[in-house]
Amino acid sequence: MKYLLIFLITLYTVPVSGQTPEEFFNSGKLKYENNDYKGAISDFDKAVELKTTNADVYILRGNSKLKSGDQKSALKDYSNAIEMNPSARAYHNRGIIKKDQEDYDEAVKDFSKAIELDPLYTSSYETRGMILLLIKNDYQNAIKDFDELIKIDPKDAEFFNLRGMAKGKGSDINGGIADFTNAISIDSSNSEYYYNRARLKLKIKDDNGACQDFNEAIEMGHEISDQSVVSFMKGCLNGRTYIITD
Repeated sequence: MKYLLIFLITLYTVPVSGQTPEEFFNSGKLKYENNDYKGAISDFDKAVELKTTNADVYILRGNSKLKSGDQKSALKDYSNAIEMNPSARAYHNRGIIKKDQEDYDEAVKDFSKAIELDPLYTSSYETRGMILLLIKNDYQNAIKDFDELIKIDPKDAEFFNLRGMAKGKGSDINGGIADFTNAISIDSSNSEYYYNRARLKLKIKDDNGACQDFNEAIEMGHEISDQSVVSFMKGCLNGRTYIITD
């Protein structure tokens, strides 16, 4: 009878107090959304202690730890989430940490796995493409990632800008100019797009077009530190390159 009583007390302790893993998850999620990362971690810890089967507990705890500066523990949480229930979000978040740690090969693997699990996961295409473009100098594969982004959302100007950068660093200068033009047609308020297009126009000796675009970027507040561009702009201002205004 004594052991039966102890068993019953143990059995009903959690439900009576209301402290179920899901309730701790919901409480932690609310704290996370309100930027209370310390409180969120505490609630997620309790959900884990109660043997949660919800992989999102590990993902959100990882996010909370990452925002709190604990990159190492966050990485472990994302790995735990992947072991429990592989998802594009868990792979992507782990890939972000690997990227920040400059472990680019492993980061690319995680982003590729995220895309495999969710072919519409734009964040992984974008980040993988940026690594290929800026770190690996693999312009052709970067372009393929940006191609996919444009297929998914052809109204996002930044995707055209990224592909234009990749084409410009490769051998397709005119294709890059066309992409920057598309970006501008979608969002004409971004000075970077005019600046990037101007840089490519210089490569094809379109001085007038470059001068117009540089001036447009400057008028929007774009700061130019590249001395070769500064020297070129002095030529524009001195009349050696004329701006077509009509």
